[in-house]
This record gives sequence, C-alpha cells and structure tokens, in this order.
Amino acid sequence: MNVQAVDRALKLLLAVAQNDSGEGVGVRELARISGLKTPTAQNLLKTLQNNGFLDFMPEMRKYRIGLAPVLLAERVDFVNRISVFARPWIEVLSGKFDETIAVLTWFQGQAVVVDWRNSSQSLSVQQSHKVVKVPHLMASGRVLLAYQDEKIRRAYAENCTHLLTGPNTPATPEELLAILDHVCAGGYAETANVAGSGVGAFAVPIFDGTGGLAFTVSCSAPLERFARLRDGFRESLFAAAREMSDRLGVKNNNQAERV
Repeated sequence: MNVQAVDRALKLLLAVAQNDSGEGVGVRELARISGLKTPTAQNLLKTLQNNGFLDFMPEMRKYRIGLAPVLLAERVDFVNRISVFARPWIEVLSGKFDETIAVLTWFQGQAVVVDWRNSSQSLSVQQSHKVVKVPHLMASGRVLLAYQDEKIRRAYAENCTHLLTGPNTPATPEELLAILDHVCAGGYAETANVAGSGVGAFAVPIFDGTGGLAFTVSCSAPLERFARLRDGFRESLFAAAREMSDRLGVKNNNQAERV
C-alpha cells in the first residue's frame, strides 16, 4: 500500500535528480513532470528541502539535489547492493539452465561484473568479478553501452576503433553505434561467436525507478548449447527483467515495457 504524500514526494525527488542539468529545476516544471498541481508540488518540495533532500536556489527559484541523498549514498555499497538484490533471480536462472549467469553494471565509467553463477559443466563460460575492458564484445556489455547517453556511446565507439576486429565484430564506430541503437530498440542484446569466442549470449536491461538503466543480466553458453537454449534464455530473462524492474519501482516506462 502506497502512502500518497510519500509517493508524490519521492516522485518529485526523482524528477529533480533526473532533470537537473546543473542549473536546478523550477516548481512549475516539476509539477508538470510529476503530474501534480503546482501548490501541491510546492508544499512537498519545501518539505524535502526542510529535511535536506533538496536545496533551493532563491536567485533562480529552482531546486537541486540536497546533501541528505549524498550522505545516504555514501553509506551504500552500490555494487554489493545490486548483487544482493539480483541474487534470487540469478539463483533461479542458474538452477534452471546450469549455464553461466552474470550481472553487470556501469560503475564509474566502466562495465563491472558484480555477481555471477558459473556453469558446473566441463565445457562452459567462466565468469568472475572484474572490470570488463572491451564491453562491446559481450551481450551484457552492449546493453550497458546502449543505455548510456550519446556522448558516452560515441566516445567509446571512436576510442576503441583498434579493437573492432575479428569475426562477428563491428568494423567501424558507425557499425557499433548502429548495434547499440538496435539493442535499445529491441530491449535486449544477443551475441554469437564474437571475435571467435565460441560463445553465445543473451542479455537484458533492468531499469530503476527513474527509468534509467540499473544493471544487466545475461545467460551465456558454448555455441552448440546456446543454439538449443536460446529461446529459453530469452523467455526467462525477459520475465526476470520485468520482475526486477517492477520491484525497483518502474511504472509506465516505455523502455521497461519493451523488455
């Protein structure tokens, strides 16, 4: 059961975080974004300000994120929290397929493996906690790159030109950017034998309450088994992604609905 005033206040807080480009956001704009009447939004914004969650800039009459969320964030191990949150779904997927399941997130400008379950089979994909140096070679890495802003995507594509080699890899930055656009349009990424890896993988995005990408989950297997398991991976990952995104508070989000 939602407490309406709390729900509205949190929506306003998320709206400030999502729409503040450095100059703050005005009351009328926040009311429009959240669907609230301006006086209601104003009262809730003042309450958030009084408790340190928002900072009001009187000269511009705009709000920006205050100190309280920053202090809360400092007390949270972001990567570990993702691992703990995703673990129940990872265990289910691992038990169902006995193939390698991995959770990756974009952290401090890099793709990072935060949790995984390796297959028990002798021939399998092996994963570990690490920074992924060349994320576009992985289905999960492509998901992470696809949902970054255009500046980050283009910078990555242009800076890794020397790595765009090998079978089933994009040959130019433009080809890579087209692949990332396709990932966003479809709500998933699929790879097969990229750079001669002998591996097939399927990955989906999980979104947070702001509609932004929180992390990605993938299933991978040697090509021979992947061909047989692909449809099962797809169905199970889409179902898990919907459940996790819903749990994280995604509502009426077009990107999440595609998943």
